[in-house]
Amino acid sequence: APLAYLKAFDWVPGARLRWGGQALARFSTADRSHLYNVGAWTQVRRVAAYVGGSFKVFNTLRGGRGIGEQLGTGYREGAWDGSVRVHLARQWFLKLATNSTRQIDVPRTDKYGFDEFRIFKKQYRDLAYAKLTGRHTKKLDALSVILSYQSHRELRHRYRLGKDRIQIERDDLHVFGLVVTGRTDLGRWSNLVWGADLYADWLGSWGRHEAISTGVVTPMGSPGLRGRFVDDSK
Repeated sequence: APLAYLKAFDWVPGARLRWGGQALARFSTADRSHLYNVGAWTQVRRVAAYVGGSFKVFNTLRGGRGIGEQLGTGYREGAWDGSVRVHLARQWFLKLATNSTRQIDVPRTDKYGFDEFRIFKKQYRDLAYAKLTGRHTKKLDALSVILSYQSHRELRHRYRLGKDRIQIERDDLHVFGLVVTGRTDLGRWSNLVWGADLYADWLGSWGRHEAISTGVVTPMGSPGLRGRFVDDSK
């Protein structure tokens, strides 16, 4: 995650203006990789915000002692996130946040051979949520309400050179969620902790075959061909 430790900042009562940030660059000679992180935060009275991102490039790893290049070890990745926290009232806060990750051309190292190999062409992860927290008297000693949306999108290629074929699969998952938790003070010796959660999922899945030599495509719906999961599942 991009500079996760910077997000540990919190809203400080009475502060009018606070800000900070940090940038990081790292290089490696073993795989000629480079990584960049940047993040910044600020508080303006009742509002605090954070934004950050990272970019990584991992090239083919070079083994020592004559091993040479190790195939199936390089890929690219980008990530970013941001959040805004608002002090609504004495003990009530609202947080809006989002984060995303993008991975491109990630090889399945454990499934990587000379005549057959697998690559995750795209792995996309996204999350956005709103979180309300606070308390009001002993009957509502603590309350948290989270409304969220997340998506997972994945595109996979399996190259089978001996069969002159590329097997292509894609899955798109969308999840909407609602989580409510609370605590009630029942007196000196006990507390009642309660809550509920609700999630709704939608999954799209499809697949196709493509001939390496001719480029002829066999679409989903042909006999014996479908996505990894049942398409349009809920």
